[in-house]
Amino acid sequence: MLKLITGLSLCTLPLLADDDTSDPAKDDKKAHSVLPVLRVLPAGSILKDVSIPRYNPDYTPASILIAKQLKIVSKQQIIGSKVEITLFDEFGNATVNTKLNSVDYNQSKGLLQSNESLLFSADTFQISSQGVVLDWDNQRGFFLGKNQTMFYLKESVSMKDTTKNSQTEALDIVTKKKASKSQAALAAAAAASLASTPTILSAEDLAYYDRLAQPSTAHIQQIHTQTSAEISKSKEAATKADEAKASLTKMIGVIPAPKANQADPGELKPIEGKANLSIKSDGVMFFDANKGIMVFSDNVTLTHPKYTFTCEGELKVILKKKPKPADDKSKDPKKINKPNERFGDISQIIATKNVLLKSVDNKGNPIVARAGRLIYNHTTGAIVLQGLNSRITTVDKQIKITKKDGNITIDKDYHVSGKGTQLDFNVEDLKNNAR
Repeated sequence: MLKLITGLSLCTLPLLADDDTSDPAKDDKKAHSVLPVLRVLPAGSILKDVSIPRYNPDYTPASILIAKQLKIVSKQQIIGSKVEITLFDEFGNATVNTKLNSVDYNQSKGLLQSNESLLFSADTFQISSQGVVLDWDNQRGFFLGKNQTMFYLKESVSMKDTTKNSQTEALDIVTKKKASKSQAALAAAAAASLASTPTILSAEDLAYYDRLAQPSTAHIQQIHTQTSAEISKSKEAATKADEAKASLTKMIGVIPAPKANQADPGELKPIEGKANLSIKSDGVMFFDANKGIMVFSDNVTLTHPKYTFTCEGELKVILKKKPKPADDKSKDPKKINKPNERFGDISQIIATKNVLLKSVDNKGNPIVARAGRLIYNHTTGAIVLQGLNSRITTVDKQIKITKKDGNITIDKDYHVSGKGTQLDFNVEDLKNNAR
């Protein structure tokens, strides 16, 4: 058997990608563009110190694989050792980098697989897991086993400190009431809340309740309009994520499990001084770098600077796409290789099935929310709860969804509005309901 052994310090095997590598349906009609040059080598061939870049049609880098050794096992299988993988965005900027001791590449499907704990590092996030299956052609894949993702957040409305002394308010208690009745109910709610407040109210508190008792029909309608738009946007994003995940699942077939008794990848350590959002899960985590989507499953826990929440279903993270640079056609290598992101900060987070949120208001009082579905807008800091009997509970009141099409909106200052809801004050069982 002929063995090809390269003694070069770095064997570079360049290749050009197809004009469109983003459509998985084309996989059967083209040779995979990751390692096609290796398809001509006979089984048993060994290459050492290999660098395999892949380029876009405009000659900007799409990805690069560097390996200490590649062994051609068969026409379908290549095993790599001491492998480093870097992915680039459409502008040629490095987005993700990882180093692996060993990689198994399936040439027939174009899949890279590693069954060892690993760390993916990028400018704005880090991911640790117990393994990975990567569709390199389309920059998507699954992280296996227990995993953690840490996002480094840019300042948004939700992250700014607020000095406003706010209480939880119910702007629309039951939507079947007419506007005049709604205004009366608001005033009654304010009075009831005043009566149940054990502490002396400040001038700011009194001003707040005075505003609460004023006609709020226009403001309520504005909130409902914004909430409807947020729900519609989340449904579209969730459908897109489900389709992308299903497409890769169909391509892979059976998603591999981590090795038996494999060690936990360990806790990610945040960079000091940087606000972060951490997500942990026990199931596979799907990602699509081209679409800016991440989907977590199985015992998901999210830790945010202002709150934490868990869910038993899926948690979808939708990233905000950056605008293209205006007429920037520079080919300066230093500029091309400057780490950046195709996608910027988080846009939406969508959680499903028995969502439990815990936080404290601006006075340090506990807030607990339960929902069948939760939508978080990182830009505004607003949270939308959906699902019959979904509710938010504070120290002295509870707002609960009583209609199938109802929802609850919580803004960044913990002001609450509801559609298809009911408001209860001073209920003895509130603490039990919040558990």
